[in-house]
Amino acid sequence: MGVYLRAHIFPYDPKQPFQMDTNPYKLFDLLGDKQNGPYVVKSAVDYVAIGTIPDRGEIGGALTLFNPKTGKHEVYRYNIKGHSIIKLKFYDDYLYGGTSISGGAQANHLGDEDGTLFIFDIESKQLVYVPVPIDEEKGISGLTIDDEGYLWGLTAGKLFKFDLENTEVLETKNLYPFE
Repeated sequence: MGVYLRAHIFPYDPKQPFQMDTNPYKLFDLLGDKQNGPYVVKSAVDYVAIGTIPDRGEIGGALTLFNPKTGKHEVYRYNIKGHSIIKLKFYDDYLYGGTSISGGAQANHLGDEDGTLFIFDIESKQLVYVPVPIDEEKGISGLTIDDEGYLWGLTAGKLFKFDLENTEVLETKNLYPFE
């Protein structure tokens, strides 16, 4: 589990009694990487993937890959300039992520003005694609894959269908106006 403030990361077994420093216990924190809020945690092959919002006054969230077998973690901080990682979905050896243009409290935004979708190759540990699926949307806070292998994303008021094979938005739908 990820704990806000200071981006502390703890393993916790809910089937066992809660006893601080035993279950859960602190594995590591991401404060040294200027991260503060673990916003999303997902299982991805041999890793636990963690998307974060930066510390106060900072810009640029991080994607962290933690390997439970080795106990080591790797931080990829400036994946998308100035964006926080607020959603992750693992599918077919890739991490799909949704970003927000928001940074840490009191931070001046320096990145793009639109939330992005990113595709991260777990094996090569590289970004392979970073599109803006819908203009003028500040973040992508929902992602899922349907039975046909299409990725669906949700912004504050819009839904989009994304073709993973051809890396293109197929359709969008305005669900409700958001101001």
